[in-house]
Amino acid sequence: MDSTEGGLKVLLVDDGPENLQVLGQLLRPRGYALTAATNGAQALAYVQQHRPDLVLLDLMMPDIDGLEVCRRMRQLPHMGQVPILFLSARSDQDSINSGLEAGGDDYVTKPFNARELLNRVEKHLERAQAIFDLDLRNHEYRELLHVLSHDLANPLGTIISFTELIGGEPELGPELIEKIARLADNSLELIDLIRRMRFLDEKGIEVGPVNLREVILEALDISRTRLVAKELTVELEGGSEDFWVLAEHSSLIYSVLSNLLTNAIKFSHPGGVIHLSLSSQAEEAVVLLADQGIGMTPNLMSDLFDITKRTSRVGTAGEQGTGFGMPLVKKFMAAYGGKVAVRSKDQPHFPESHGTQVELHFRACNCPQQALG
Repeated sequence: MDSTEGGLKVLLVDDGPENLQVLGQLLRPRGYALTAATNGAQALAYVQQHRPDLVLLDLMMPDIDGLEVCRRMRQLPHMGQVPILFLSARSDQDSINSGLEAGGDDYVTKPFNARELLNRVEKHLERAQAIFDLDLRNHEYRELLHVLSHDLANPLGTIISFTELIGGEPELGPELIEKIARLADNSLELIDLIRRMRFLDEKGIEVGPVNLREVILEALDISRTRLVAKELTVELEGGSEDFWVLAEHSSLIYSVLSNLLTNAIKFSHPGGVIHLSLSSQAEEAVVLLADQGIGMTPNLMSDLFDITKRTSRVGTAGEQGTGFGMPLVKKFMAAYGGKVAVRSKDQPHFPESHGTQVELHFRACNCPQQALG
């Protein structure tokens, strides 16, 4: 059994080495990562440990025939949605029906037409990817609903308790009303974050030329009050140059840059420095945001973009948060065709060099006049 590195993983199962060679010559130029099994036992051993994206399965093999291999594969939970295409010299209807009844998704007769086989492989991979994406999204939404129900129950319960206290002790009214307002704001922020995630998943986003320098200055202006309150200084490098990138103006300000600035402020010590820089590299523009705050542990970093995991922490001045900011940043950057990278050193382990650095990589746009069209 051999494997080649590449993209989507295709398992080839055939007891004829010449057939495996032909399939390899056909599929390898398309960028697929190929793994070959020369009998049913090898194929079953492989799928016990791995999940291929598609299986091309010979029907007639000496030890375990393709029908039985397919049935056993379908019994594995992670193989339930993996496309299985039978390849066989048998072209009678009974053989075709048996293959489909055993759990196969398609049946191609030998000798096969190369173009037809490639088209079928591509179509089944597209369908399988769509099902996988849908399942993943449904799982994320179930987790979001669970987290939302839990996280809203706490502030709403506290709000009810505070209103009861106000009725019994009116002198506490002004202080409790301020706390109620803060709890309500946090609850609305959580709902708004999830609303924006749903909108992005369902409607998508239209990108166009955006002046990166201008949106950064706008985001800094929005964060000005919090920066001043915590006596933080922002050092901006490259802010005098125009960098045109492909993005969407409002979401870049409010869902990406403001989120990152909020985190930097939240986890910086009062009187600290936040460094911001803009630069260009080849066909992309890069924003670097670095703070000298408390940083993150490796365990926290591993869950940073996982929407189903809670990464919310209290800030250095007691600030609260939802924990969904970074998954939202990643979603929007991916929608722009860009990417986000994060490095961090936590304060307990790096007392002299702690802090977090976030890099945003955008696709550069060299024609600012396009923004007017």
